[in-house]
Amino acid sequence: MMRFFLILLTVVTCTLSAVPDASAQTRVGVAMARFNDPFPKLLRESIIKEAADMSGVMLDVKDAKNDKVTQLSQIQEFVEQGVDAVVMNPAVGMTAEDLLALGDMLTPKNIPLVFLNTAPKVDTFPVPFAIVISNDLVAGRLQMRKAADLKGGKAKVFILKGLENHNAAIGRTRGVKQVADSYPGVSILGEATANWSRDEASALIAKWLQDGNSADVILANNDEMALGVIRGYQTAGQSLDDVVIGGVDATNDGLAAVADGLMTFTVKQNAEAQGRKAIQDAVKLVNGDVVPQYDWVPYELITEKNLASYQ
Repeated sequence: MMRFFLILLTVVTCTLSAVPDASAQTRVGVAMARFNDPFPKLLRESIIKEAADMSGVMLDVKDAKNDKVTQLSQIQEFVEQGVDAVVMNPAVGMTAEDLLALGDMLTPKNIPLVFLNTAPKVDTFPVPFAIVISNDLVAGRLQMRKAADLKGGKAKVFILKGLENHNAAIGRTRGVKQVADSYPGVSILGEATANWSRDEASALIAKWLQDGNSADVILANNDEMALGVIRGYQTAGQSLDDVVIGGVDATNDGLAAVADGLMTFTVKQNAEAQGRKAIQDAVKLVNGDVVPQYDWVPYELITEKNLASYQ
């Protein structure tokens, strides 16, 4: 059986040191959907840093590689190892049946659960739980309001979406459309799915442009796809000068693109705050403290004007 270790934060990775008295520690299993994308990396690093700053918290952090079967198996391992709480950043495709299975795993020992960054479609759960998330509708609304303002209330808009049926992609896209509907001079030309991927967005937009299409505004559900839009314009040999391009997440690459004047703005999904709240809420639930079922983390619009505050 795998032993738990105290996490000591380093710049990129973490070093593990043995715990002299494991019974005195709060043991938290962290089930991440994936490690290899910029935003999940920020979430993971924030959890590790916060745990290192807290007294007596041990972590075991696992990567499901975005496979829900793997993730549920990893959580079962956590239960067998005797964790006190689980933080779960759900893998894609979790169904109601999967959530029932998850509840069955945690119920016998009444292990608290914190859902991170992705909200399950449940109002109740058989163990103490919390959901740490940002309101994705707000992200889309912020994008569209800013774009409409920059274009004087008149614009043709194209939307790049993340994964089909993903809550964040649905919410952000819906937020864009809600605001667009309030402007008579704004129309949605169309939308396409690029699966959160810079490469997919680049190929899609390059072809779209080469086919003779154009837009005043392109709003992407995340920074990676917004960066792909920029590359797509460059590949197609077309100017970005009059095009508003907006992303979400405020990743390091996204902020750099705003600084370079290539991306017009991004909407910060505060990974640091989400990760910090997730581990804090997990420990509070273990201690029997009350935490809000939805622990909201606000979105923040970032442009060239306020960029310095976020670098």
